[in-house]
Amino acid sequence: GDAKRGDDGTREEIDASSCGRCVNLIGFSFGARVVYACLKELLRLQELWDEERFSPSNKVNIVDCDDGTSFICAREPKSVVGNVVVMGMPAHIKRDKWASIRERVVAGRIVNCWSSRDDVVKLLFQYRRKLGSIGAKGEVVGCQPVGVEGVEDIDASEVVLQHEDWGTKVRDVFALVGELG
Repeated sequence: GDAKRGDDGTREEIDASSCGRCVNLIGFSFGARVVYACLKELLRLQELWDEERFSPSNKVNIVDCDDGTSFICAREPKSVVGNVVVMGMPAHIKRDKWASIRERVVAGRIVNCWSSRDDVVKLLFQYRRKLGSIGAKGEVVGCQPVGVEGVEDIDASEVVLQHEDWGTKVRDVFALVGELG
């Protein structure tokens, strides 16, 4: 599933990024969910780092995970991600999680591009609501602002008229986003 790929990708980025560079994470639709899964995993690792499960005097730290695995974390997790752009993300808005990611994981910009015209994401969540797999509130990231300080919400409704447009109109969406830095 997406979360597993996000976990694996996150672990690879921590090891591969020891050269001191930050990465930008960009995704649309389910790719945005993979980005979000990576951010949640980095948040979890940052929380472990902050709990002093690591020796601050060591340059290389071994991270012991709850599932019995471990890997080398060559740098602090919050130093890995520079900027994040998610577009048309089919996921619920969890403001407390977004606030923690903003505060503890991403060094640069976090941009949520959404479209009120993305009927595919709306219908998907209405269907899940009918099945009872999600709550009644169920605000969706890809269809409205996240509404968290430090997360830029960009309304792409004039550019993205349907869900498929996220893939075909990336340049137009990025014209709204501007430079990532």
